[in-house]
Amino acid sequence: MTITSRWRRLRDHHRTSTVVIALLAFAAAGPASRLNPQHVAHDSSPYPAVLLAAVTCTALLWNERHPRATAVVAIACTVVLAGLGYLLTSLMIAPAMAAVYFLAARTDRRTTLSFLLPGCAAVVATALVADPKGYPLELKTIGPTAWLLMAASLGGARRIKQDYLDAVHARAEHAERTREAEARRRVADERTRIARELHDVVAHHITLAHAQAGTA
Repeated sequence: MTITSRWRRLRDHHRTSTVVIALLAFAAAGPASRLNPQHVAHDSSPYPAVLLAAVTCTALLWNERHPRATAVVAIACTVVLAGLGYLLTSLMIAPAMAAVYFLAARTDRRTTLSFLLPGCAAVVATALVADPKGYPLELKTIGPTAWLLMAASLGGARRIKQDYLDAVHARAEHAERTREAEARRRVADERTRIARELHDVVAHHITLAHAQAGTA
């Protein structure tokens, strides 16, 4: 199996992993809406949370091409959840964590922070306004911020690893091309040597025949 085919298989594995992560995030966020203490803000119904989780998890399928748009959709849905009075546990914001993870894995650190920090601020501010006295303060501020930052950290670590693998792949392709070029050069040198020796032999025989003819 060549290096290119192995690399394609790795890419296909990444796409499959994205689908699995999206399904797991939806499976976590849906039941989590029933675990929250119910507030009048969302009329004790889990369906808004399930619908928002479905929207975010669907957007995750396009994270490879549009990681920024996926992160915007996920953060916006999380802000809506906070506005509806849901407690933003790790299960509830699992789709947003996946989106932030993919954003950090597919973009640079500055881009990640430019989306993450305003997003965390919007989520915390909305949670404080929508539920000023219901849930403990640390669960509305430190909790969701910590989970999103952890997802960004994991995504950054994956990006660093992926950059290393890309560099290894590039070096391997360069080495393979170099070996092929070296093999072609050696074949050309060998043909040149054979042609030179054949030329010398022919020239020697011609000279010898010319000398014999002159003697005769």
